[in-house]
Amino acid sequence: MTLGEKGSGLSDAGAVAVAPLLPWPDAWGRARPRPVMVAAVVFFGVVFLVFVPFTVDAVRSGNGVRVLYGVVAALAAATFVAMALPQLRVRRPQLPRDFGGGGSGLRLSLGRYRRLILAAWFVAGIAFLVVRVVLVAGHLFAFDYDGRTGRIALDVVQLVVALAAIGVLGFLVMLTVGGRRANYVELGTVGVVRVAGAITKSVAWEDIAGASPLVVNEVAVVRIVPVSEAAVRIDIGDGRGRRWRRLQVRPQMELPAAVFGVDPALLLYLVDFYGRHPEARHELVSDGVVDRVRRGDLLG
Repeated sequence: MTLGEKGSGLSDAGAVAVAPLLPWPDAWGRARPRPVMVAAVVFFGVVFLVFVPFTVDAVRSGNGVRVLYGVVAALAAATFVAMALPQLRVRRPQLPRDFGGGGSGLRLSLGRYRRLILAAWFVAGIAFLVVRVVLVAGHLFAFDYDGRTGRIALDVVQLVVALAAIGVLGFLVMLTVGGRRANYVELGTVGVVRVAGAITKSVAWEDIAGASPLVVNEVAVVRIVPVSEAAVRIDIGDGRGRRWRRLQVRPQMELPAAVFGVDPALLLYLVDFYGRHPEARHELVSDGVVDRVRRGDLLG
């Protein structure tokens, strides 16, 4: 199978290019999906299956509010499953479709479809909560509690929690689809750059002591180990949120390979190989890196 145009990662037949799976470090434990993610997929899958007949029954009874409630609940569950299912695959022999060197280096980006699905889930969640607020508020102001103060308190708590959640999800939607959307890691001839929204971290190859496997929140990540904290240069950007970003950012560079659609071990050995072989870094701006990856020639 041969690559198509430079950096496309596609063969002439349109098939996704693959690479041999490299050794999995013991520090990451067994290559298995996160239990919490598996549980969440199962839960939201069940939610979807429950709300389908709920919605059908609401349509038959002519209850418009219940129909809307069922539709947005099923949509929220379905979008979550669509977003989470790819994360259950730990080893990834397939390369991203845009995998390839060029420009200033090999860039691995957060897929646009991931942002869109994430935004869709947030929007569906907001719609679900809005309908829930309408239902609870309608019940709360119907004055049919007949002295059940405990139920009144419960409905008030539901309203407060739902309104707070709407605010949080709305903020997350703005972060997902608005402002600077860049989210990538780039391995260039000079060093490694990690861009996440307004925050840019960079470290030169000569300032990298190595790359180490690390588990963060049950996720396999690649940590760039600098010779000192000062070696990691940080730009927190301008505008609103600058002070908050300054408080949150750490002088470390951790790369969650899964969000970039590559095998974690591949990203680990990419950083390690080009950190140890300056004479080969010119490959990062050409298809030489693609050829090396497809040969599995990153362990020497």
